[in-house]
Amino acid sequence: MIHEQQPAGALRTTQPASDQTTTLPSGSSTAGPAPLPAPQLYRCRAAAALIFPTPADLQPLDGLVGQQRALGALQLGTRLNRPGFNLFVTGSAGSRMQNIVERLLKNSRWDRPRPDDWVYVNNFEDSRKPIAIRLPAGRATELRSAMEEVVDDLRIALPALFESEDYQARRAAIDQKFQSKQSDAFSSLGDKAAAASMTIVRTPMGFMIAPVRDGKLVPPDEFNTWPEPEQKAAQDTIAALQNDLEQIVRHIPGWEKEHRDEVQTLDRQTSLVAIDQNINEAKKKFSTISRVVAYLESVRTDLIENTAIFLAKPQGELGAIFGAALGKATDRYHVNVLVNQDSSGSIPIVQELHPTLGNLIGSIEYVSQHGFLVTDFRLIKAGALHRANGGFLLLDARHLLSEPFSWQALKRLLRQQEIRIEDATRFMGLTSSVSLEPDPIPLDLKVIIFGDRLLYYLLSTYDPEIGEFFKVLADFEDDIERTPTSEAAHAQLIASLL
Repeated sequence: MIHEQQPAGALRTTQPASDQTTTLPSGSSTAGPAPLPAPQLYRCRAAAALIFPTPADLQPLDGLVGQQRALGALQLGTRLNRPGFNLFVTGSAGSRMQNIVERLLKNSRWDRPRPDDWVYVNNFEDSRKPIAIRLPAGRATELRSAMEEVVDDLRIALPALFESEDYQARRAAIDQKFQSKQSDAFSSLGDKAAAASMTIVRTPMGFMIAPVRDGKLVPPDEFNTWPEPEQKAAQDTIAALQNDLEQIVRHIPGWEKEHRDEVQTLDRQTSLVAIDQNINEAKKKFSTISRVVAYLESVRTDLIENTAIFLAKPQGELGAIFGAALGKATDRYHVNVLVNQDSSGSIPIVQELHPTLGNLIGSIEYVSQHGFLVTDFRLIKAGALHRANGGFLLLDARHLLSEPFSWQALKRLLRQQEIRIEDATRFMGLTSSVSLEPDPIPLDLKVIIFGDRLLYYLLSTYDPEIGEFFKVLADFEDDIERTPTSEAAHAQLIASLL
């Protein structure tokens, strides 16, 4: 029997040996097996014996000719929703097992819930720990659009409200109240000082009390020429007035805080008019998703505290710089769509050809700003595990084992049943920049690894944990028994390849 890169289901011929004997050439003294004639080395299938008239009448086959054991293992592993029942598919080189399995997965109907969308949003309490939110399939982009609409509306509405006549009048009243309180206190002290022939002088170092005579400030040299009783009386008056002045100065920080609080309260009341309207409209769209509602409430609180980022508008050369800065300030309300499922509702089947650690479990990118590498939740990128979550992930064993950290990371995440994004450079101590700790995402998928038998048995020998995570082995046979039924099935297989 000759094996030459046979596809799965290659026919194995079983032909009984003939009773015919062959006479050795005369003069030969060597005894051995008799050579077989050519008709016995080739079994011809008569075209008339085929069960189909022409090749055009054949229906394509799924490719699993004579692979009942492999098919049973595939059905067990893909439909048994238990931890560890992932699949390791083995076969000889050239068996096309990966294409066959992928086609089988796409053509099957799965009793699995439709996978969800996932987004990362800013954590306003701790920006180093972005929040992961699960949404029904197709609604991640809807949330992103809703937040973009909120920010765009506030960029127009908030400046208009703070420039309105009503706000300006109420702000002027608060400022006038503060200024009047200060001026009344100093005016009262000034009248008291004037009655004692004193005046309040403002200097670069603060306030001071000085004597006056004939409406003019008395210079120090002239004051020293006064009689001693007059100097002592003036100094006692200055000390009393200075004590009153200190009392007023001590009250100024409290008055300023009161002024700031009143202005802040006015700003809150004014901004709430626009913020509440936009946030409430967004909440109506996601009222059934509690995590989104909680996030929108945190956005409301943060918007009230950071209204100023929508108001400042420098002119001239700073305009372009400010525009970029405003964009960066409002990026805190961006929604990073990590996974957006297919609108058709099909189960994801993802084949990762280059399973590096970042391509497999996701990554956190960095950008350079002023010579430093910085990052935020918007730079979190999905990996193959994120995209295949809820479905199937197809990996080549040789490629997976060739990448550092990938095999160990895959086993770790399968054991934890959640996706945690890890940075390989931190394992090797190659970076000291501040990074993120994103929320982990629950992991629920089937991993199918393809490799040749030798690689599987070597891996089983040197890594006993493979039995914990890949409990199902689907082994594709190299050949099958040749019967009329298998010949017909093989013809169908050839037809499906043409």
